[in-house]
Amino acid sequence: MAEWHTIGQFSKKADVSARTLRVYEEMGLIRSHSRGQNGYRYFEEGQLEVLERIKSFKGFGFTLKEIRALLIADIGMNSDKLVSFLNGRMASLNELETEIREQRQRIQNALSILKGKDQALKENEKLAIMKHFEESIPMITVRDFILFPGSYMAIFVGREFTKAAVKKSQADYNGKIVVLSQKAFEMNEKPAVGEFFDVGTVSKIIEAKDLPDGTMKLVVHAEERCHVVDVLENERISLARYSKLEPFSYIIPEESRSEILEQIQNHMIEGKKKIRLLADLHKVNNGYSFLMRAAEAISVSKHTKNSTYKKTFTPGLFTVDAYSDEDTSAINMDLLRTQEILAETDGSQSAQKLLELLRQN
Repeated sequence: MAEWHTIGQFSKKADVSARTLRVYEEMGLIRSHSRGQNGYRYFEEGQLEVLERIKSFKGFGFTLKEIRALLIADIGMNSDKLVSFLNGRMASLNELETEIREQRQRIQNALSILKGKDQALKENEKLAIMKHFEESIPMITVRDFILFPGSYMAIFVGREFTKAAVKKSQADYNGKIVVLSQKAFEMNEKPAVGEFFDVGTVSKIIEAKDLPDGTMKLVVHAEERCHVVDVLENERISLARYSKLEPFSYIIPEESRSEILEQIQNHMIEGKKKIRLLADLHKVNNGYSFLMRAAEAISVSKHTKNSTYKKTFTPGLFTVDAYSDEDTSAINMDLLRTQEILAETDGSQSAQKLLELLRQN
């Protein structure tokens, strides 16, 4: 017969705080099996093993989001899968080492400017120093959709400056690239500052393949939001200097969550893609991740309805192929509203803007 414990009793046995258990439950790492009439959470004795696995994974440096994926994969006793995840973690640490070296160089540059300064800095001197603390990596602009953090996107590109930026990113920046959306569908070969939004995503190029027709197929993983503060022209490409936008902390109200899921059910494209997306969203407890995932799906889906897209689906991957459009004004309006969701720093406002976008049709 199962032995049950209140959250206070269970936290003592597990040697973690009750607050930590609540965070774990909110993120889906562990769940209370029942709640008594007094409203208390109850945990089973056997769940102590799950907490021990969480502690072990944290010791390897995995984030809670990554640990959730590890637990879902149920790799506790599967050495092959565990080796695969640990190799991935090692690769992440190697990337982090590169970033730390770059940050150290920026700090050294700033210190060299500050050396010998015994009076207040002028404004232009402050700006010059702060530029050393901001990232600068190649950037590309895309047309007709918004890329949200956490998503994987396959994009077909043909403009020469875009292909050059991709190659530069792979050669010198470990595949890191800033992806920004253009404000208008029709634009110059190389959009100028002001012709694209200044909030986008820092993404990782997973694959870049030259195709026989001269275009290039990219698969990118959007990792985090960023605000571009300056654009530098370098050879045939543009470098974006940016600051990161941290995820907001937000618990989405159940009524808003239910309406978003219902609206997606009613209006999004049909087929297996929608079924899988809805299944995924039902599992997401983090408010920020839920809103970003839903907005990404709506961004692609709405423009599919307005444009002639060739779309394919791979689990976890959106593919945007060739397109043509007769009514770009409708797309531009949706694009602006979707961009506002990406740039929003307040969770409640983000949810409200997403609902307004969904209620349009």
